[in-house]
Amino acid sequence: MTGKGPTVIVRKPDKRTGKIYCQMKLKTLAFPCFNLYHDLFYKNGIKIIPKIIGDLLTARSLAYWIKDDGGKPSSNQTVLYTRSYTLEEVILLQKVLTDNFKLRTLIYEKNYWSVDYNYTC
Repeated sequence: MTGKGPTVIVRKPDKRTGKIYCQMKLKTLAFPCFNLYHDLFYKNGIKIIPKIIGDLLTARSLAYWIKDDGGKPSSNQTVLYTRSYTLEEVILLQKVLTDNFKLRTLIYEKNYWSVDYNYTC
């Protein structure tokens, strides 16, 4: 973080529920050591899945990705939302999920591409 701590913003009561929500804002520092990852995942300002995603994606990084850009629409389903990627990139991701983690996934389109993983215990 920068020298200044987080700022708390208290919103007006929600018109639908009457609840009061708070928002927290903070500024962080940028570290040049992370530029490599930015350059891997952005080309000309557009977010991409790099060709070497199979070498980069670990179980932990996949868990972070799902937590950030995923969802759990049902008890036995996890979805990785991939709305900004091309179909070619999503197919590459599907291959990596199969090869690296033995996950069987489905790709579907509902206004954007998503990767869907159904599982049973």
